[in-house]
Amino acid sequence: MRKTTAFFVFVALLCAFSSCKKDEEEEEEEVVISADCNITALSLGYISRTATTTSSTGADSTFTVSYSGAYFPVEIDQINGTIQLTDSLPMGSDLSAVTLSIRSEGTVRHRPAGNAAAEWVDYSSSAAIDLRWPLALGVTSTDGTAYREYVLRVFVHQQNGGEFVWHGLEEATAMAGTDDVRLVRFGSAMAAFGQMADGTIVAATRPDAAVGQWSALALEGLDAPLDLRSLCVVGQTAYATTQGTNNLFATTDLAAWTLVGPLESGLRLACAGESYIYATTADGRLLRSADGRAWEAESLDPLDQAAETLPITDCTAACYTQDDGWTRLVLAGRAANGTLRLWTKAWHANPTMNHPEGNALDDVRWSRYELPANGSFAAPALDCPTLAHYDGMLLLAGQANGTASTLYVSNDNGLTWRTHYALWLPTGVAGNAHAVALCEGADHYLWTLGGTATWRGRYRRYGFAR
Repeated sequence: MRKTTAFFVFVALLCAFSSCKKDEEEEEEEVVISADCNITALSLGYISRTATTTSSTGADSTFTVSYSGAYFPVEIDQINGTIQLTDSLPMGSDLSAVTLSIRSEGTVRHRPAGNAAAEWVDYSSSAAIDLRWPLALGVTSTDGTAYREYVLRVFVHQQNGGEFVWHGLEEATAMAGTDDVRLVRFGSAMAAFGQMADGTIVAATRPDAAVGQWSALALEGLDAPLDLRSLCVVGQTAYATTQGTNNLFATTDLAAWTLVGPLESGLRLACAGESYIYATTADGRLLRSADGRAWEAESLDPLDQAAETLPITDCTAACYTQDDGWTRLVLAGRAANGTLRLWTKAWHANPTMNHPEGNALDDVRWSRYELPANGSFAAPALDCPTLAHYDGMLLLAGQANGTASTLYVSNDNGLTWRTHYALWLPTGVAGNAHAVALCEGADHYLWTLGGTATWRGRYRRYGFAR
């Protein structure tokens, strides 16, 4: 009995000793005496923002939201002792009371930068700080032998980055009186092509920039006026057929055109992708060519009734690469029954991502978009449609009852269409008796041409300095 009691006493003493030793080790780990004094990481807490919205009736109203400042990366310059965000905060952000999360080597205090009379305040992650002015952050090493200061600056955008702004440019006088227009980007230039009521084609070019003028373009080497709706561009080569002949021509400067050869009977040039031009037929075939001479059939989904739904007239298209690495080509136009239909094809640079599974780009099928139930959010049946890709969206405009239509937007690659709360056609284009064209230009600009009126615009955020 005595041996048993002694054994338990021994075990208890051993546990107590181990526990004390563990506590001492933990305390030693928590308190590290060092001459280091650095801020190694910093992020902002939640920030209130007052924003403005527009109702369906056009009335403006304001509302307040809260967002996490931790989503905005911070740069710490250890050499110059400066800390700032990589981008300004959204317009309307209130910096009068913001908490900070700071990871440091040493103890941190703060006061307004440049105010030597102000008292230093011990940093607390739960205490809100006024960041409307630069903030000095003083760091003292735990051994008290070293000290350094940083200056934190936080900026707020003075303009709404989500606001789209149009800028009017010099009018394209060569397009006066045209019934249909096309606008294409060709290298560093914007090119406009227009068709008169008698089939005559006029053309003009200007720099893809804010400064510049339209210059009339004489088209040479053609056997007849261009078929405006056949015009498409692959890289630095433009292709088009001529009216009444179906002869295919090509150019590398938009002025001098060279005969490539006649297209087979019933074949209509429809659109262009990254590397190929595409043509459709009324009997439901879709072909492609890299040079306009050798043509091969594309794969179509057999369930999509291509003979009834494949676009053959009034064609327009957009080809773009998405953030996820998929490249998509969307073709819109009127099918044999006169309805506006959309077909699409998507492929990935990695062949194993394509459909059919594991096959290369050559075997990727085209498929037809189903019309939404009851016609809700369907692509509008516009005359002279124009399709463009901009800022992750597909845009569609054209003519409705003889006037320029509303601008329609699709956020799902063309499946459904709506008007947009912040993006619309500018004054002088929308609602006027002329055709309209859209095209994405350089530096995130969207171009539009309506009659002679020329505009380009972009979201303000693309003009913010980084």
